[in-house]
Amino acid sequence: MRLFVAITIAPTLQNALALFSQPLKQDLGTSVRWVKPGNIHLTMKFLGEVDQPHNTLLQKELKRIAGLFAPMELTLQGCGVFPDWKQPRVIWIGIQAPQALNQLANILETDLQSMGFPIEERPFTAHLTLGRINNWMTSDQKNSLRSKLEAAHHQSFGTMKADHLTLYRSDLRPEGPAYSELLRAELSAPLA
Repeated sequence: MRLFVAITIAPTLQNALALFSQPLKQDLGTSVRWVKPGNIHLTMKFLGEVDQPHNTLLQKELKRIAGLFAPMELTLQGCGVFPDWKQPRVIWIGIQAPQALNQLANILETDLQSMGFPIEERPFTAHLTLGRINNWMTSDQKNSLRSKLEAAHHQSFGTMKADHLTLYRSDLRPEGPAYSELLRAELSAPLA
């Protein structure tokens, strides 16, 4: 099973992102592989292929880690591309969050590494992926995208309470990935 750990985005915010991306989709067409609004999530840790015995241990560990953290408020704000405008690959939405989100990401990384999962080379950057840019995007399309994203750089898309981690199974299909929830681990530590 191909698995990842994420924070699920509230449906109202998924809808706000769908409204924001609609004119971009019309302008950019197939030069971007857009994430379906219902699939937009905050990836905390990509795990890759996991067999059933490891999945059972993983679920216990995720419940333990989630229990160390209280629910937290996340604000979706700003947008841009990774890695840069010379070679844009990913259209992202930024996330303003308390330091606890980075602490959660770090604990997931170190604790799951001790279970044999590979460590992520890049530092954790809280973001949502709106779309992945294809190689054939024209320079006119890049300029249009840049203009629109820079105009919305400080735009807020709303705030939500993150109160659980979700372990998802990802099945790759021709029409795009399908995600199935395997575990919901509550962020259940008392608020400070």
